[in-house]
Amino acid sequence: MNTITRIRQAMPFSDVSIVGEYLSLGDFLLAAIAAAVILWIIKLASLRVAVGRMTPEEFKNAYLNRIIQRCYMMFPQTTFSFAGKTFTRGMAIRVTMKDKRKFEGSLIDMSHENVICVLAESQISADILDNILEIIELNSEDRGADL
Repeated sequence: MNTITRIRQAMPFSDVSIVGEYLSLGDFLLAAIAAAVILWIIKLASLRVAVGRMTPEEFKNAYLNRIIQRCYMMFPQTTFSFAGKTFTRGMAIRVTMKDKRKFEGSLIDMSHENVICVLAESQISADILDNILEIIELNSEDRGADL
């Protein structure tokens, strides 16, 4: 007794033919689309559960921390000198650009291409040292004054 005969006998519907029945290209495409939709629904549900556990402030902080970690990788130098002063990571600084724009924040780092990265209140700014007129270290009473 061959294998196909054994399978036919074991099947509850013996009138179903196994030989010659193949999946068409349409069946494969339908299965692939269904699998992609199911996977998308599962990912969306898991994201909602993860985000649902966080408050909007926690989600914002987690997102900001990921961006800062990327900045640490892109800007590896923790100290640099500008106009005779040495600045280190985490210092509160005020930067004055040559076009007279000013912003203040926490120094993240500097790259090998003379680009500094500063974390301000509402943005992360990266600027070339050649475009910077002045960098001033701030103490707590200087913050926010004269912007």
